[in-house]
Amino acid sequence: MDDFLSAHSNISSVSDVSSNWAGFSPGTRENPILVENLENSDRASSINTFFDDDDEIPTLTMCNETGKQLSWDTLDLCFEALQLFAKEHGFAVKKSTLKKFRGMKDMQYINCCRGGQKNTTKVLTPERKRQSRSLIGDEPCPFRACIKRQRQTNRWILEIVKGCHNHVAADQATVYAVHRRNARRSDSRIVQQLNGDYEARILPKQSWHSIRRTHPDVGITLKDVQNERLKYATLLDGGLPAIQAMIRDMGDAYIH
Repeated sequence: MDDFLSAHSNISSVSDVSSNWAGFSPGTRENPILVENLENSDRASSINTFFDDDDEIPTLTMCNETGKQLSWDTLDLCFEALQLFAKEHGFAVKKSTLKKFRGMKDMQYINCCRGGQKNTTKVLTPERKRQSRSLIGDEPCPFRACIKRQRQTNRWILEIVKGCHNHVAADQATVYAVHRRNARRSDSRIVQQLNGDYEARILPKQSWHSIRRTHPDVGITLKDVQNERLKYATLLDGGLPAIQAMIRDMGDAYIH
């Protein structure tokens, strides 16, 4: 998952890209143009620019205006409603443990994207040359919810296990990769343009600048573009590894 640093360095106003660079990458391998050149201490402080210290995340209510508990037809609809609430209030959620009853989905735990278990490495963090890009900090966010199936009605309800967060709300939803991904999915023209650029062999950075010009309201990073291209390439290859797909396309021309 993309971290705040990658989002900060890649998401900016379209006006930041000069018209002289239309369709081109800002710089070359031999003479790159650096957008930022911050020391590690400055990088850590720059993350805070995405958050408002006074903007706390509100408590989620599980009842409607009449006091009746909210419920949904499916697990996915309930999760989408929670994700929408999270987007509107400066955070994001992700699915965690899934439990089944008699082969059917029965309970789905939900964590904050800045919470849950963090992957560890054998190398101590101070000795690593590359810093971790995980959204999960040294103290994971404790927010946890549970989507449960009511077995009598077969409808889904949302229960809050722990409703507090240990971080403030982000002032830009595009900080979170899941919200950027959902924005792309809501507009099929974005994915179609990215796929067309891939088939036309346009470089990822050129495709990225083009998307930012044509869809200025949709936050997208260079990593997002690369992920979409990889997904489309896998689709074209029928899910096969690149080497196997090449051998398949060669057909009879391939000599064992």
